[in-house]
Amino acid sequence: DDMWRKGRGNPLKGERNGRAKLTEAKVRGIRFLATLGRKHTVMGRQYGVTSTMIDQIVSRKSWAHVKDDLCAN
Repeated sequence: DDMWRKGRGNPLKGERNGRAKLTEAKVRGIRFLATLGRKHTVMGRQYGVTSTMIDQIVSRKSWAHVKDDLCAN
């Protein structure tokens, strides 16, 4: 549609979006804590987002562009 043809259809991802409440580092932390069994509701309160958002981050439906490179050398 017209928006894409005029170059306006590229939404800013992650922390480049001015309304983002999280950073890529926090997203990595959320995913790590989830592997340790931390409850999504607890993490949601800790990071100021909903437990639904935490679930979407953990399942990579949101912030999918963030790679988990905590163990990378």
